[in-house]
Amino acid sequence: MIGPARLMQVKANLIWRADGSIWAGWKVLEETFSQAIDGDESQQLRTLRAFLATIDTPTQLLGIANRVSTRDLAERCVTGVNEAHRDRWRRMAIADAGWIMAKRPIVRSSYVFAQIQSPQPLAQFRVTTNPKRVSQELKTLYQRMAIGLAIAPLTPPEIYALEGRVAGINATAPLGEIRAFEGGQPHERVGLQDRQIVKIQHNNNVFWQATGMLSFMPAQFLSPGLAAWFQAADTVNHPMDWAAFITPIPNAQARRRCAQQRRQLAGQEDEYAGDPAGAPPELQAALEALDREQRELQANPSEPALLLSMGWTVRHAQPGEVLAAFDQLKANLEPQGFGIDRPTGGQLDGLVSLCPGVREPITFGHYTQHLLPPDIAAGLPLSPVGVGDGQGIPIGIAPRGYQGACTAVFLDPSLGPATNRSGSLAVFGALGSGKSYFIKRMILGSLARGHRVSVLDRTIHGEYVQLAGVSGVSTRVVSLEEDQGLDPLRCLPGPAGEELATAVLSIIARVPPAEADGIRLAHAVHQVALQGGGLGDVPTYLAHDSETVHLAQRIDVMLRQPLAKVLVGTPDVSLNDVDYLCFHAPGLSLPDRDSTIHAHLAQEVLPAQIIGRAVVHLVTAMSHYAIMRNRERFGVHVVDEAWALTSSPAGLAMLLDAVRDGRKHNAALWLLSQDPADIGDDALARLMGTRVVFRCDEGALDKASDLLAIPRSQLADIPDLPTGSCVIRDLAGRVSRVDIGRAGDPAIHRALNTTPLGE
Repeated sequence: MIGPARLMQVKANLIWRADGSIWAGWKVLEETFSQAIDGDESQQLRTLRAFLATIDTPTQLLGIANRVSTRDLAERCVTGVNEAHRDRWRRMAIADAGWIMAKRPIVRSSYVFAQIQSPQPLAQFRVTTNPKRVSQELKTLYQRMAIGLAIAPLTPPEIYALEGRVAGINATAPLGEIRAFEGGQPHERVGLQDRQIVKIQHNNNVFWQATGMLSFMPAQFLSPGLAAWFQAADTVNHPMDWAAFITPIPNAQARRRCAQQRRQLAGQEDEYAGDPAGAPPELQAALEALDREQRELQANPSEPALLLSMGWTVRHAQPGEVLAAFDQLKANLEPQGFGIDRPTGGQLDGLVSLCPGVREPITFGHYTQHLLPPDIAAGLPLSPVGVGDGQGIPIGIAPRGYQGACTAVFLDPSLGPATNRSGSLAVFGALGSGKSYFIKRMILGSLARGHRVSVLDRTIHGEYVQLAGVSGVSTRVVSLEEDQGLDPLRCLPGPAGEELATAVLSIIARVPPAEADGIRLAHAVHQVALQGGGLGDVPTYLAHDSETVHLAQRIDVMLRQPLAKVLVGTPDVSLNDVDYLCFHAPGLSLPDRDSTIHAHLAQEVLPAQIIGRAVVHLVTAMSHYAIMRNRERFGVHVVDEAWALTSSPAGLAMLLDAVRDGRKHNAALWLLSQDPADIGDDALARLMGTRVVFRCDEGALDKASDLLAIPRSQLADIPDLPTGSCVIRDLAGRVSRVDIGRAGDPAIHRALNTTPLGE
């Protein structure tokens, strides 16, 4: 780089430029926005506003976009995986990542550079630096920014890499001469917009580049939403960088300037006193904007006003691709009231703007916007783009607007508990929408990453049983059709077994736990447990008391049902020694949701359905115990057809306890059902860390809107989503459509695919 922006020296995260200025640089980490409370999307705005309010020196923000590399994707996949499981997981992840890489997703990195020393007038002759002052200023800047942002100091190799990227090379030292031709060389200017594009040449590396400036902004905007103009670059089907330069104006000075401008504009109203049409609406709008700014400055005396200049930059080997990218950006932003200009003759400043740690180029100064910290925060300048956890299982892509523009989506099942948040997952969608394929990909990914999984499989063909053959881990399939008992008094020690046995018997006897028969039943279970008996001995104990003989007969009749042998049989299977535990109950009959809720319909429920409910309750509780007993290893319990539990008070209470206890036990609950209304309780919905909605009918949109915490109008496409597409709300509260990728291993794909005669 030539001129004042020439890089002179790099030490640690400090940058010396030829104009005598010194800058410090940090990379913004994705953890910055990972602490959303109950998925509160306003958390990002508060975080960004807190950072912007601390700016008291010229600051440069950089957003650098690249195609996702195979290496980057691999690093994101293996992050957080124990070394013992890394090889097996890497083989699966590489096979699955092929589908994602074929979509050519984009990844964005954000950087902050703060000026520590202003340019020196005689820098070309003598650069004066006070090391002690620089060190103190660096420490102060970091302490202020770290309050709002999770940041890491840049290293010299990272700074040189950013500098070299300007010339399209991998640099390890300051750049040499860069040749630039605005509009290209004379013989290349035919058909191009003269001097609104620049040709860059460094050694043998040649490419075209153009920079568009933010020239106009709407008077009012809302965020999150269309106001996020920084993220508009990620809707373009080509990597697009942006650079923003912020100059702070102290609060008192900004208020004086605001008052002065208002007086000047108010004086213009007199000029229209005799005009029947009155003052133009633009004048009144400007006065109202100044009044709002004045009120905001007075209400927040510690916050400065900010001067913002910003440009988007695109580079490509073909000039036509550069111009097409800007057409896409303008089509996205200009209808919302934003203006974008590609200045004629100022394109070289776009090259300088992407250098790490430089002051505002001259051309950028011609496009200055006067804003407040909340205004710039509304643009979401440093927020991660897309949705998901940024690491873990590569499940698919998030389309970003124009055809082909997308970001890779990862979900890390264990990230929630590891960061003191809920790892629970709620998945809803109609039959054939793709939810089963998705959850089974998550199960296999979790197992390959060293986690434990338990699931109840009610399908006749055993769709979850089939996963045992392709999982590559230790598995145990407990067939409830065979003579395998899960007597809770014999499987679970102490009060836990008694509590579960009482709940199971209350279900099959239809007695509320708090009523007289329920209390007698609990007493009987306790006495049988003290004598070392099993659940099948409880009717015998009850029959000795005339007050409970009818209760004993009722329970005895129900326990004669064929499937009831699961409740009373002696267990011959260990629930604690395997990675994948699958309970298979093909054709298990359950009452529908209405029969559980409405008393008059409950009389129509068949005995087999009552036993079915008791078995689901039993298996769910046993799975919770097996998964949560080892806190050193993350575990997941999958509950399919969640309505079977959420429709009853006892089942709902059990799920609520499982979700609340999951974080401290390093475990999670995954709920699946066809209708978002099957979540059953708003408290349970709020406890879900990640929420996924596949295709569902029009009548489910209101509940889907509540679950995802976004307006119903934004879910109008859900009834028409193709199979395999869904809307995800992640741990940080971000919501986006996601297309689930296909498993790379054909054998695994066949095990996941439940479509008859499917691929």
